[in-house]
Amino acid sequence: MGRDCFGVFHQQMFVFFRVLATLFPKCDSLLQATLKNRRCWEHATGLFTQRWEKGHSSLEILRDPDLEAIVLEAQQTQKSSPEKS
Repeated sequence: MGRDCFGVFHQQMFVFFRVLATLFPKCDSLLQATLKNRRCWEHATGLFTQRWEKGHSSLEILRDPDLEAIVLEAQQTQKSSPEKS
């Protein structure tokens, strides 16, 4: 149930930011940043799971200097893949 509520919350926030960007065009950058952050966290979640299974702690994962590059690369790969949106 908690995960479903989390998804509903994010959908509602997305609608809120979309309306905000429609009313105030300068807010579009906020919408785009929010969407990018959401996609990055989706990729990071999978990476966290993989590393937890290998025995890494959350702090070790977050302190990894390559974390951002790995997540952004995964996001870019999905973005350029024709079968995924």
